[in-house]
Amino acid sequence: SVQIYATDESREGLRSKVAMKLMELLLAAPAGSDLQLQFAKDLRYFAREEREIALIQKVFNGEINGLEADADLRWRLIYSLVERGVFGEKEIEAERARDNSYNGEMNFHQAMASRPTKEAKDSAFNRILNEELTNALRNSLIAGFLSPSQRQLVTEYLDLYFENFNKMWGKKSQEIADAYIAGLFPLFLASDDLLARLDKWLAENKEVDAGLLRLVNENRDNVIRALKVKKDR
Repeated sequence: SVQIYATDESREGLRSKVAMKLMELLLAAPAGSDLQLQFAKDLRYFAREEREIALIQKVFNGEINGLEADADLRWRLIYSLVERGVFGEKEIEAERARDNSYNGEMNFHQAMASRPTKEAKDSAFNRILNEELTNALRNSLIAGFLSPSQRQLVTEYLDLYFENFNKMWGKKSQEIADAYIAGLFPLFLASDDLLARLDKWLAENKEVDAGLLRLVNENRDNVIRALKVKKDR
């Protein structure tokens, strides 16, 4: 919610406050408790400053009393460290070798798409757009591509995203089209500019299929709600 509904001016301050509180709660939680595990999972979304990242790494390395990172938590922490550029392909590949399960493979692809580089985003976007993928793999790539901490990088793909609406709707299955138009929509970039882009596309594509118009209008409605919340704060 901080990434979607906070204003540009307040977002970093709110993120920092949440991260600080989660750090306090994590360190104070009873060793081995469900609360301890949940706070560790939540912190990964907000960790950005050096001390926050350091705590994430301690959790990952098993240095927090009572908190044993299973495969699921390890991958969650890897996402956080990869998105911030602390971990890279080497660490992702190492975790893939450690967790050679089906879920591990999907997590691997999400982590690779989470890397904060144009090369990584180009690869993920092109695969989503052009390759025949399983639903699970497509969803993993989308989740990695849409890293809210990489706002500026994701913004660079907005033009390409809009340009391919008709292609994805006309040549792909309904499920694939929905995943692209709705699933890949970067709501965390909600702004007057994003709303203007949606309005422009709708004005220029009035004769397209009703199902496509419905999805785009739903995206538009979500942006309007997010902007309203921002203005009410």
